[in-house]
Formats: sequence, structure tokens, C-alpha cells
Amino acid sequence: MTRNACRSIVGVITVLLALISSAFAQVVINEVHYRPAAAAVAQGEDPTRLEFVELYNSGSAAVDLSGWSIGSAVQFTFPGGTLLAPDAYIVVARDPSFLKARWPAIPPGVQVLGWKSGDLWA
Repeated sequence: MTRNACRSIVGVITVLLALISSAFAQVVINEVHYRPAAAAVAQGEDPTRLEFVELYNSGSAAVDLSGWSIGSAVQFTFPGGTLLAPDAYIVVARDPSFLKARWPAIPPGVQVLGWKSGDLWA
């Protein structure tokens, strides 16, 4: 392999790594809502059903979250085809339906997904 070919390959790899790392840098944890106040729900309801993690894409390009995971206290892996548009939010919640019903501040169009096990109190 010639020296120029090696430089080209190294250049392509460098650009690909820069693109991959910039995609990760665009997505930030915007909010973690844990230990909701008991007053946020009706008497007898479990306030932990309001727990959620919100991600935000601060970049100018959509980011494919397929296979990304939230782990440790909760277990969740984003399903294939999950895209986070630029300047958009996505919410991962303990109980998505309950959260949407009790938390009307979630704007229309924001995806709300649910984790399978765990809670943020851990």
C-alpha cells in the first residue's frame, strides 16, 4: 500500500470518527425527574409513575438513537429506527401513559417511550 493510500484511509477514518463523536455530543440529558412529590398524583397513586429522563438534540442534524441505552437504575434500549430530530426532545418514562395524562406540559410531537424495569430512586 502506498503512503498516499494510507494517508487517505487514515483521513477517512478520522472524518468518520469525528462525525460519530459529534452525533453523540449533540444529544444531552436535558432533565431527570425522579422522586416526584406525592402531591403530584391523586391519593393512593404511586408518584414514581411520573419518573422520566428527557433527552435533547442540540445539533443541526437528526441523530439515530437505535441501540442506545439508558442503564444502571433503569433498563431501556432505544428500538431500531428511533430518530431524534434537530432541536427536538424525547422522553423515556416509567409509565408513559400515566405521565402524558398527568403532565400536560409535554408538547405534542414529543415521543414518550417506556422503560421495562427499574426506577430512578435506585
